[in-house]
Amino acid sequence: MSERIPPKLYNALSTEIRCWRDENLISHELAETLISRYPIGSSRSSAITFLSIIGAVLIGLGALLYIGANWHQIATIWKLTLIVMAIVASHLAGWTLKYEPGNSPRLGTAFFLLGSLFFGGGIWLIAQMFNIDVNFENGLLLWFAGTCASAIVTRSVSVGILASLILGAWTLSPGHIKALMFSEGLSCYHLVFGTIVGLTMSWFLRSRSVAWITLVVGTLEISIESGTFPAGLLLWGFSLWGGYLWMRSNQQIMESPFKYVGIASALSAMLFLTCNRGPVTSQLNMVNYAGLLVAAISTLLALLYRAEKYRTEAFGSLLLLAYFLLFQSNPVEMTRVVAFNFMLVCSIFGLATLGLKRLQNAGLVNIAIVFAVLDIICRYFDFFFSMMDRSLFFIVGGIVLMIAGAIAEQSRRQLLEGLRS
Repeated sequence: MSERIPPKLYNALSTEIRCWRDENLISHELAETLISRYPIGSSRSSAITFLSIIGAVLIGLGALLYIGANWHQIATIWKLTLIVMAIVASHLAGWTLKYEPGNSPRLGTAFFLLGSLFFGGGIWLIAQMFNIDVNFENGLLLWFAGTCASAIVTRSVSVGILASLILGAWTLSPGHIKALMFSEGLSCYHLVFGTIVGLTMSWFLRSRSVAWITLVVGTLEISIESGTFPAGLLLWGFSLWGGYLWMRSNQQIMESPFKYVGIASALSAMLFLTCNRGPVTSQLNMVNYAGLLVAAISTLLALLYRAEKYRTEAFGSLLLLAYFLLFQSNPVEMTRVVAFNFMLVCSIFGLATLGLKRLQNAGLVNIAIVFAVLDIICRYFDFFFSMMDRSLFFIVGGIVLMIAGAIAEQSRRQLLEGLRS
């Protein structure tokens, strides 16, 4: 017998199976057998989970504030005892409530989260007690290590999300920004470490939320700190696109973050390139750029040779990447602008075609239409901003936006209706 499923999913599944029975696609006995294999489970209240987590956070903050206010009056041995007991007691209560006997799993998750907050506060309190020089980055990394271990042992997605947020704060910490600003050849080791560890944790916990946080933080890191924007963002998008196609074949539950972050990154970089008049390779951090280029090519080549189903997509992506490399260093400004505009238009059209014909995915069609509208807006600014009176420019621009929005919505509906049929 299968695991119990939520009431909403049960109602949809049972209704669909009964429709098959009424249309004589399956027998009455088979319909009842299929419905019985998926027993209805208890409904999950998001409000209860949210309130439990907020309650745990408030308890943790209140306890830390109370201890901090009376910290100087407590002996060192009792300070250590309070910190250790708070961490151990929170995790023990969480384990009892969630697993043994497991009467209140949501409350147990809240206690696991509380224990991780106590652990983070304890790091800086102990450092203060013994005058240990723990800078912000090292403290975050140590806090992440303990929180990640707790998430893996308890298999708590909420604690995993907290761990990924801490890891993201470490990746985007001011110390790393300063290091990259004053050391031109420094590589983004923290980006590589954060991405690998974050995605590994998301796979272990089967959590798309952790994957979303990891990939969004990586995108911000490349855009802000890596010194490779916009070329690095484009290469990052190609890598995630290859990851999306691999996930689509092997781990569909994790495909959404790779799909949306990867495509949005690549198309955003292309859109910026169509508006930028300077050479792409000027003032690039070549160490980071080379690493991102190797990652993109390796991902697409692995997809080309290992995923027979998506070889066409992998080969087309490699051709598009080669096209970008061919024109990125072209000294003629007009040649670069025309080439990148052509690249963006082909990418939008190809993405819509893939979503409609080969991959049968409405999300790809929607992203293509959004960036098609953005491209129209950018080209309008390029051609008419300096040629028209400002008031007339904004009036005409508003009309263009309304018309483009109406056409985009009508086109989206037609495409999706064709996809359903």
